[in-house]
Amino acid sequence: MARNEADREDLMAELVTASPRWELRVAELPDPVVLGVRSDHRLSIYFHGDRCYHFTGQGELRRAYVNGALYRSAGTTLSRLIRHRTAEETALMRHDLDSDELQAFLQEMRDWLTQLQSGLNRGQVEVLRGYPEPPPDPVMLAPLLELIRQTESPLSPPLK
Repeated sequence: MARNEADREDLMAELVTASPRWELRVAELPDPVVLGVRSDHRLSIYFHGDRCYHFTGQGELRRAYVNGALYRSAGTTLSRLIRHRTAEETALMRHDLDSDELQAFLQEMRDWLTQLQSGLNRGQVEVLRGYPEPPPDPVMLAPLLELIRQTESPLSPPLK
């Protein structure tokens, strides 16, 4: 693990393996949103540098990065991983979310996804950048977002 994370200024560059990918201005959201779909239909959504979600092709949450913490699926809950640094070492502190914490996390995630989906459905989206050029219409993401929001099993199997 790196001692210091790189500043996440170009989120499109983080999605270089995704095609298609977009940087969108969505009317209801304060920052541009960067999204990308990989060949196996995995979707990554960056609402900004400190809030991103990564999903399987079946709409299950694999991992997330929110407010300085990494979250990864443990199958039935999420494990929150926070880096703790001293001059001598970097340690990764783990906390498995309890039921209430998990439900609050998932509800907040769904609220962000709802705002994104609402903007797409109403056509209140401006494509700032995209790949390939010209990028496909981002409205194609609406069914995938609905799958994510409605999936009965919101977490992927545990990550190894």
